[in-house]
Amino acid sequence: MDSTDRGLSHMHGETFLQDVATAELAQMKVFGIHEDSDGGLWFGTRNNGLFRLRDGRIARFTAEDGLPATPSTTSSRMETDTCG
Repeated sequence: MDSTDRGLSHMHGETFLQDVATAELAQMKVFGIHEDSDGGLWFGTRNNGLFRLRDGRIARFTAEDGLPATPSTTSSRMETDTCG
């Protein structure tokens, strides 16, 4: 997967694939991708929160879920802490 300022691309071999993540993030600026210890993929966006892809489903997390309201918190610096 590759993050861009024009959504998300998923390339397998020489073919671009469409999946739940590429569809959900198609119109968003995606600035970071991180794989957690459970194999979930996290996508940081500009102004649209964090997204987690796990088991073929995508979930969105925003300030309403406890994230800080500033856009910089959901961009390129995602790390796994001691809690996973």
